Amino acid sequence: MNKRVSLTHKSFAVALFLWLSWLGAASVKAQTEQPENLLKQAILALDQEQQEAGLTLLQKALRLKPDYYDARYTRAYYWMMQEAYALAIADFDTLIQLYPQDPNLYIYRAEALRWHQQTDQAEQNLQMALTLKPQWPEALQQLGEMRIEQANYDEALNLFDQALQTDPAHLPSLYYKAFTQYLQEDYEKALQTLQTYFLKDNKDKTAYSLKAKIYLAQAQYAQAIQTFERMEQLGFTFDLDDFYYWAQAYYKQQDYTQALLYLQTPDPEEAADDSDYAYLTAKTYYGLKDYTQAEEYFKQAIASGDSTDEAYAPVFYNQAVALSRVKRPQEAVNAYLQALYLMPELANKADSLRQSLDLLDNLSTLLKPYLKTAQIDSASCAGWLARAETLLLQEDHEAAYALLTPLEKRCPSARLFYLMAGCEALQENTEQALALYQKALLLKPAPDLAASIYYQQAVTHYYTDEMEKALVCINNALKINPQEATYWYEKSVYFAYLPQPDSALTAIEQAIRLDGGEGAFWIQKSNCLIELEKYSQATEAANQVIALQPNGLEGYRQRGMANYYAQNYAAATADFETALRQSPTEAQMTELKEWLAECQSHTK
Repeated sequence: MNKRVSLTHKSFAVALFLWLSWLGAASVKAQTEQPENLLKQAILALDQEQQEAGLTLLQKALRLKPDYYDARYTRAYYWMMQEAYALAIADFDTLIQLYPQDPNLYIYRAEALRWHQQTDQAEQNLQMALTLKPQWPEALQQLGEMRIEQANYDEALNLFDQALQTDPAHLPSLYYKAFTQYLQEDYEKALQTLQTYFLKDNKDKTAYSLKAKIYLAQAQYAQAIQTFERMEQLGFTFDLDDFYYWAQAYYKQQDYTQALLYLQTPDPEEAADDSDYAYLTAKTYYGLKDYTQAEEYFKQAIASGDSTDEAYAPVFYNQAVALSRVKRPQEAVNAYLQALYLMPELANKADSLRQSLDLLDNLSTLLKPYLKTAQIDSASCAGWLARAETLLLQEDHEAAYALLTPLEKRCPSARLFYLMAGCEALQENTEQALALYQKALLLKPAPDLAASIYYQQAVTHYYTDEMEKALVCINNALKINPQEATYWYEKSVYFAYLPQPDSALTAIEQAIRLDGGEGAFWIQKSNCLIELEKYSQATEAANQVIALQPNGLEGYRQRGMANYYAQNYAAATADFETALRQSPTEAQMTELKEWLAECQSHTK
């Protein structure tokens, strides 16, 4: 789903725009430097794109009147428009401290937090807004948008329905309800919701664009085209997405000339970095039998997107088709093999996938004189391994194992046994995992893979409390790659467990020399120093964690522990209390409260 500015954010912008317009028409003569006059001057300056002057005037107004709501709100809004979300959040923080009962401020701060990728805090702000103003449609709608981003569509619909129960004419909730139904592929309901929307506002471009996309998804291409034509009649300004979907409707009807017309309407620079746009253009040229241009646009589509994503398999496949048409067979073979790596099903299911993936021809026929079976097997096996590894990283060991087991006879390799071992380790089948890691090592893997195997062997031994064996394995990994900070960190953990705190400290200091930006390394160093009763140094290490993660609780928890063992109970109490304010999990909250109780027992 493309990131888009929410309607809440838009209405927020419109509100201030109207304010700016009114002030722009007014005659502002500030005979005295009153905060109100400074604010008016600041808004005029910002409206005329005199940013430095405007911000200076706002700062001056706030120095004279620190609790001036309108001035700080204006600056926060300005930061939002500049995408300086951290600065906007800081201004909203101050406003909320001054006016904690204003529900609007929590809505605005939530919007800034969402754009700043702080979704948990954004949700907390929306819940606070709803506490102050129950069943508030704007807050419910924003929560619904967040559920869309989390792909929790049922809950999103529930929130939009709640908003509409309070205000049946709340247009953003109606729009997002239709949008959610579109994402759920419940197209008829989405159209019904949009029909209700149009009864209240029949001149909203975003809603018409969604209607056209729904018709496209239903393969009702003529209706989609009619919708775009209606948008044109209403005088809407079309953006790149509109031209893309309009062209797609003609492409699906095999009217390639008309499709190309709309693809070429926007400024070429605007579409230069849009992979989907380039891909549709390439297929359109192919439909027009201009294979040279088609191949150029396939190349552009690959260059401007994430070509390691499985979704790009059809792009490489169709590029191979175009390359075969322009008599460049070796390049076509390479593109086809990349397609197989990304989507190994294409090796034997291309015909059945042809329509759903819009594959332009059958490559097994086109490239038959140039392809070897061994090449196809190698590329598809590598693809299955890559997919299994992705599943393994998601801890879906059952699905990963189901992909790996058929490959054991077909294409055995060190990487295959390494991944199978990972599946066994996730199921806590440690003996089987260790046996498979050893089997992988016997196949003499490449150095990087060998180091990873030794590392995973070490981790497995650690979980079975075999620290000496874990140390042997991690040392083997370090012989291959002594520059890997994580290996030194693991070595420190194993030494600490024995316990050998001096050796643990030496290892973690080497990890920090290689990567000083990892908070877990500084926590480990602090723990080692606590064991060695070097409490002031342990506190300094914890301070490094806080510097790296000022809004995290781990640094404060760690410093609290260092202060506790140094018998500095007042400082420890302050640290644990600060950690409690950093949104701990239930388990973390329980632990922190236990630490606080310990501190209090020493201060009675």
